[in-house]
Amino acid sequence: MSRVIHGDADLNHDLRYLACEYFGLMIDERQMLARDDYYSYSVIYSADQKTDQEIRQRFFDFLISVQSATKDASIERTYQLNFDLIPWA
Repeated sequence: MSRVIHGDADLNHDLRYLACEYFGLMIDERQMLARDDYYSYSVIYSADQKTDQEIRQRFFDFLISVQSATKDASIERTYQLNFDLIPWA
């Protein structure tokens, strides 16, 4: 997969294109795994600004803990971990 990103005007379109390519590859990879080998979860939620900030802080704290836990871990397998915090409205 190769695609040249031309500039700001095309950036959103190009990022969507790359995201579709990436998620297509991810779905293909996941289909080759036994169901017990992966966990997938997606949620859409409503919250006020205070709750959103709390969720974001916990999210960032979790990322720091993952970085710390994996820093000196031996390499036995490679994993993918995705999070998207996208405000819809």
